[in-house]
Amino acid sequence: MNYLGELGFGLGGSDSVRLYNSTGTLQDEVSYESNTPWPSCADETGYTLELITPDLDNTLPENWDCINVNGSPNAINSESLNIEDYKNNSILVYPNPVKSILYIGQINDQFDIDVYSILGQKVTSSRATNQLDLSRLEQGVYFVRIKTKTATIIRKVVKH
Repeated sequence: MNYLGELGFGLGGSDSVRLYNSTGTLQDEVSYESNTPWPSCADETGYTLELITPDLDNTLPENWDCINVNGSPNAINSESLNIEDYKNNSILVYPNPVKSILYIGQINDQFDIDVYSILGQKVTSSRATNQLDLSRLEQGVYFVRIKTKTATIIRKVVKH
């Protein structure tokens, strides 16, 4: 079904959303399904999927998560670049800005760490380490995604 203007609630199972400009030229699109590899956190939970950061490729399922506590369209999508699970907001990522070694603290679960450039490209990964060597990265802004069994936390980090 085609819509012009605001979308109401009702997307589900598997859908495609295509955005066109006023001349009818396709600007962006995403097709998703409510099964693996897409996140299942929105399945009848009241949450909705949101692109983790606007710079990530929206065609990749791993770039989406249930990060809007209120669940859009009942609320606007997050305005910050940080995603914080309220139970895990004590996870420390320091120092920021960082020159070489970034420390991750206060995680009791197994976790994976991915570092993304501002363009959404994965530049390094690690597993269950409290120290991440960023010395080889260029100066700039990066996003560090820490994924535990129960939460995904993304922190913006500045590399000097």
